[in-house]
Amino acid sequence: MPPFERDALFTRFDACLTQAREKGDFKRLNDLLADEKFILAASETGTESAEYWQRVDVLVAEALAVVKKKTTEDGRSEDAIECQGLIAAYYAARRDFETAEKNYRQALSASRKTWVFGYGPLPGTELFEDKANVALALLCLRRGNIEEAEKLWRIVTFAWRQLSGESLGLTSEASESKVPRMTSEAVLASRLAAAYEEKGDLKRALQKYKNMLACEKPALDHGYRDAFSSLAPITTSNASQNYVLFNPLFNPIQSYAPIVGCLPPIEEIVGPYLIFCAKHPDLVPAAAVTQTKKQLQSAIDLRNDRHAANDNFGLQLTELALLDDLHSNPQAALKGLQAELLSRQNADPSSPVLARSKNLVGYQLILNGDFVNAELLLKEAAATFEAQGARADSALGNALSNLGLLYFEEEKFEESKILLDRALELRADDPVDPYAQAKTEIVYARWLLAKGEQSAAYDCLSKALATLERRNLDDKKIKIGHNPLEIGIPQEMERAQTAGMAQQYAEVYYQDGLLLSADILLQRQDYLQARAVAKQVLQNVNAYTEMFLQARAYGELLTIETAVSHFDDADKWADLALAAVNGHRACGMTAVDILNAAADLKRAEGKMEAAQKCYQEAADRLAKIVVPADARLTKLRRFL
Repeated sequence: MPPFERDALFTRFDACLTQAREKGDFKRLNDLLADEKFILAASETGTESAEYWQRVDVLVAEALAVVKKKTTEDGRSEDAIECQGLIAAYYAARRDFETAEKNYRQALSASRKTWVFGYGPLPGTELFEDKANVALALLCLRRGNIEEAEKLWRIVTFAWRQLSGESLGLTSEASESKVPRMTSEAVLASRLAAAYEEKGDLKRALQKYKNMLACEKPALDHGYRDAFSSLAPITTSNASQNYVLFNPLFNPIQSYAPIVGCLPPIEEIVGPYLIFCAKHPDLVPAAAVTQTKKQLQSAIDLRNDRHAANDNFGLQLTELALLDDLHSNPQAALKGLQAELLSRQNADPSSPVLARSKNLVGYQLILNGDFVNAELLLKEAAATFEAQGARADSALGNALSNLGLLYFEEEKFEESKILLDRALELRADDPVDPYAQAKTEIVYARWLLAKGEQSAAYDCLSKALATLERRNLDDKKIKIGHNPLEIGIPQEMERAQTAGMAQQYAEVYYQDGLLLSADILLQRQDYLQARAVAKQVLQNVNAYTEMFLQARAYGELLTIETAVSHFDDADKWADLALAAVNGHRACGMTAVDILNAAADLKRAEGKMEAAQKCYQEAADRLAKIVVPADARLTKLRRFL
């Protein structure tokens, strides 16, 4: 893991730990600990990363102390118990197997104490305990304790025997089970089989390999997987209560169970069985072995076909996690996005997934005032999407819209209009994102307003806001199969994730449009309505908004109150806006605009020294963003 990426991860860990310590909320900390990239990085070796992981070890130890304190003070929280299981997985990745085993056992003990007396485990705890028991069993096998690993296997499979009405323990019925298993259990079965084979107990080894094949049946048998994916959630009755367990629509080819750690690919799970069959041809019919080989090859081929789609799905999950940090820690969020892009640099340069990442980072760099690097990334993304042809029109329209926004910020109005016009054409009736055209219309309205076409800007903005306001999207309207980034994703999954991302970004552009409408109202001297709109934006700031939205709303209210000479209120908004600038919660052109507005306020109040200071800082920041001949820079320096 590059130092750049490690620092972003450390900053995020510290913030998540603070939230757990102060609020008892372990969700974000659990999400970080469950991130496959985090566990893979934790297993790194080498002197260059040793010092960094020693620092992380300290944070993990603090997290463990918080877990134990919260479970003592507030009762046993399921999130806190899960956190201890994830910490155990971290120690296993760091090869501290003794500490890992200790924490798995403590987490399991705490989980069992949450059971309702006489009623068995509560809904949700079974899955946690299954994964923790599997992890424990794998650790037992590392130290050669097959008996204890077998005992834990029986505990894991016993619950499923109750649910399915079929024996999943050591009986041959396991291979015919109608209940799909987790890949983590397939790994355990395969490892147990290898251990029995090493002891010379071929009968038990073969039975465990059959158990493994039963666990991996959804991965190996396409027809079985497809048929099962349409089933309703499994329900069971326990002490007069109906528990809905789940409908496991997971990717069985390389499933990831965070409590267990990073699981191997399917060939490493099924491969030992095929080697076993080759060494003992009399134990398994040749036809059965041939069938398994064909199924394994088919599963590997399918995984390779789905690689780009799954990679994109992982990127979307990363986006959501980082978007959650944009308001509270925008600079760390941007570093995280850049680290994600850096991790993809070795990918195929024509990959639409890499282009998507460039487009995302390019947009955030515009907000931060890094126009040079933003332009480079956005042009590369647009070129990739252009080469993809008509299927990539949706993604191309998005990249061109962002590039049009960049040229607008640089006041290259003619270049901006050419790109925005084409983006509007590409995004009309977008099959992937129903809000696409409206998002570009927000940018186009800003262009019209800058050119003095206030009436046209207002009409364009009103149309866009009317579309964006209807954000309760019926995802059935999204057309499937039009997005080159979703190749191989099951239709319902593609529909759901596409709808979710479309709606998240619709919220961003809607709030952006409201601030633009406040600008227009201010120009029309409708101060009362402009103030109401800006305050509405402040009330709606949430985890999924543009990173500097709150600061921009402060700056808008500062400008409005200055215009009506309400200096006491203007001073209040100026303090909040300048605090955002100083705290790096406002950068780029947003920071320049805030400093300019604060300088105008100080000048109106007769505080010329303070005004000069704000004008100077605004000019210094602007000089780092635009070319020396930019008219805005010349205008600012006239006040100095």
